[in-house]
Amino acid sequence: MTHLKLLENLIADGSVAPNVSGYIFYKKPNQTIASPTEFEKLLKRYQIVLKGKITVLQFWEKKCKYCKLLLPKLEKNYEKYKNKGVQFFAVNTNDFGAKNDLIDFLNSYSTTKSTFDPATNMYYEKKDAKYYKPFNIPIIFAEKTLKKRYGVTAFPAVIVINKKGIVHTAMVGYFEEYDKWMSELLDDMLKNK
Repeated sequence: MTHLKLLENLIADGSVAPNVSGYIFYKKPNQTIASPTEFEKLLKRYQIVLKGKITVLQFWEKKCKYCKLLLPKLEKNYEKYKNKGVQFFAVNTNDFGAKNDLIDFLNSYSTTKSTFDPATNMYYEKKDAKYYKPFNIPIIFAEKTLKKRYGVTAFPAVIVINKKGIVHTAMVGYFEEYDKWMSELLDDMLKNK
């Protein structure tokens, strides 16, 4: 499927954003999850309030390498805007059933960073024990039907919703300048209340 077709499938700008509910998970810095039972104890039923704040939803799945590269960029913007009227959620609709694999991902994510290889013109994951970045963004585990309601057919997909609950913009894919793009977009949205 072409990138243009993937974009055409996404929910249109100006659409009323569908409700988002599921189980929310916050991982504490340096927290290691030992078992599926411990993981389930950390989950709480949750519905995102889509009005009153700008909302950024990043749809991802653990086997998507570009999702793993984009999550640190989302984290950077989360830290910058979390106290400025913007809420961020990493939305996962595919991995909840495979809890052991998901736990492995959540435990090891903190040591993953993106590295560019100019020889292949590709990004890849690099695990580096010296690099530690806790994953602080709240994760929502939602039903697969949520993907369909937002038109998500590929990962990563990012949906930005304005304070009135209307989709401002949607994008699919990964690009290195994502954090800069997101900062400029959010600054503009906050300025033009």
